[in-house]
Amino acid sequence: MTNCKFSNIEFQVNNTIKTSFSFDELHRLNSEKLDYLKGSLLTCLVTTGHISQDLARSFYQDILTKNQAPVKIM
Repeated sequence: MTNCKFSNIEFQVNNTIKTSFSFDELHRLNSEKLDYLKGSLLTCLVTTGHISQDLARSFYQDILTKNQAPVKIM
């Protein structure tokens, strides 16, 4: 049951990203920044219960503005 719920959450995050950005926009992000975008949306979805294209674009702009990879936690 937990895997089914996680799959649904993961689908929502990926679908929001897919519908919010063009291929070229996503191509501007390296893998760490894309993971950071997904993680930010995932966190918001889990804590608030919803995410939107506007929220995704806001996170995206924030990542581009900072123009630096997030710090890795080891």
